[in-house]
This record gives sequence, structure tokens and C-alpha cells, in this order.
Amino acid sequence: IPQSIGRLKSLRKLELGHNHFEGTVPSSIGDMFNLETLYINYNLMHGNDIIPTSLCELQNRGKLFNIWADCNRHQDPVRCDCCTVCCDSLNSCSPRIYESSIGYHYDDDDDKIIDDDNNNDIDVEGVDDGEYYNISDNIS
Repeated sequence: IPQSIGRLKSLRKLELGHNHFEGTVPSSIGDMFNLETLYINYNLMHGNDIIPTSLCELQNRGKLFNIWADCNRHQDPVRCDCCTVCCDSLNSCSPRIYESSIGYHYDDDDDKIIDDDNNNDIDVEGVDDGEYYNISDNIS
């Protein structure tokens, strides 16, 4: 993935999944201020330094809310502290809920997103693996 990709400042959705990309995601991706969705899953990237901190910083600034990566692979997973959906090598993806940052966690046994503060649990039974589930659309 070229470093020049960061010049696409108006881009809102970037789909780089299902390619044979190796190496790392360039730090210039943090310059894509309008980016809302990034798919980098199902590539050949692996290891701890694949996802730049600039991507997580971009997410913290507000618009980037959907990041898919190969962080559930059994062998050589991508380390991604800010990914919202983690995929494995078997075409299966699952949401990643950050308990400490938004007050929710995913209970795989009951197939529910648990509200840690208000007991407004969200039943996600029937949501297919790999389907993006927008939690904010289901919270009142």
C-alpha cells in the first residue's frame, strides 16, 4: 500500500480487503480525515506493527468508526488496538466491543452485546459473522 494513499483526504470508505497485500499500513492513512470505513481484512499482513498509531488516532478524532482487520487469525494475527471487527483466516469475522471505552462487551455464549451500565442488553442473535452491527443504531 503506497504512502501516497494519505493524500486521499476526501475519501470516506476504503476497501483494501481480499488482496494479497503484505507489509504494513502506511502511517499517512492517518491524514485521511474524512475516512469512516476501512477494510484491510483478508490480506497477507501479520504481526504487531501492521496498523499504525495514526489510524487509531484518526479513529479517536471521531469519523472513523469501522475498521476491519485480520486480528482473530490463529497464526500470526494482526495486532490492532482500535479495530472494530476482527477476522480470522476462515472467512469469519466478529465485532470487537471495547468495554472500557464505551461500556459494552460482547458475550459470545449468549450472542448478546452487554450494556455494562444500564442493563440495556442488545440481542444480536441472527447477525451473521462478518456483518457489521452498528451498536449506536440500537441504543436509546
